[in-house]
Amino acid sequence: MFGDNLSFISDTTIAATQTQGCSMRDKFRVNILIAGPAALVTLVLLLITGLATPAVPGALPAVQEGYWLLVLPYLLVIALAISGMNVFVVLTLGTLSSGALGLINHQLDVLQFSRSVYEGFTGMIEIFLLSMLTGGLAQMVSEAGGIAFLLKKISKATKGYTSAQAGIGALVGGTNTAIANNTVSIVVTGEVAKEISTKYSIDKRKTAAIIDVFACVVQGLLPYGAQILILLSFTEGQLSFIDVWSYAWYIYLLLVFALLAIYTPFVDHFLAKEPADEATVAAL
Repeated sequence: MFGDNLSFISDTTIAATQTQGCSMRDKFRVNILIAGPAALVTLVLLLITGLATPAVPGALPAVQEGYWLLVLPYLLVIALAISGMNVFVVLTLGTLSSGALGLINHQLDVLQFSRSVYEGFTGMIEIFLLSMLTGGLAQMVSEAGGIAFLLKKISKATKGYTSAQAGIGALVGGTNTAIANNTVSIVVTGEVAKEISTKYSIDKRKTAAIIDVFACVVQGLLPYGAQILILLSFTEGQLSFIDVWSYAWYIYLLLVFALLAIYTPFVDHFLAKEPADEATVAAL
């Protein structure tokens, strides 16, 4: 959830920024104010817990010589994303650099690399179909007046600038509870969030950060969400989702700092001093 919420090339980041009309770098600047402190506190808690827990012999695999090179494609992707390069170009270069490194280290041959690329494409088919389906459903809901209905209901519950932000967070979080997909939830609620933020003069950069954060908070705790299900599969039935919940410190801290960003002015002060990127200015 930390990486998904902060990444320049994450699907949630793309959905949040595109629906709100701001740049990914602008959204990142706001997100780091919320996710950064939460991550630092989580690291401290993990270190304290780790130091107090005896090590299990043989629990960690031995690190083989030269394996540090395998992190280079990831560092390349991060550097290119931060530089502002187009996301598709970044991902293409990341894929090619990973394949080249595998070929150089003799961990891949050309056929294996081609097969991996093919499997990557086929693995995305379900996401493509789901996105098209939910996008169509969202448009049908909009045409039938569902978006206007949601906007009316939320407007009644909002009394001003602060409550509007909390309403946006509750809207995307509630939608994600039903859909169990944070990206789709952002796409479905993005137009409503934009309407609310415009009405109450909420900065687009902050709105994009809020919908991404609250979608990730809910997604990271859903017992029927993909992330929890994958984690539980690693334990081979030894843990339940309640066991995972008790150690999901980052998710809870992310929610706390998101609420602080809404109910305290520290993010607004930052936005007032920090100029927006050209893409955000053009959207405004």
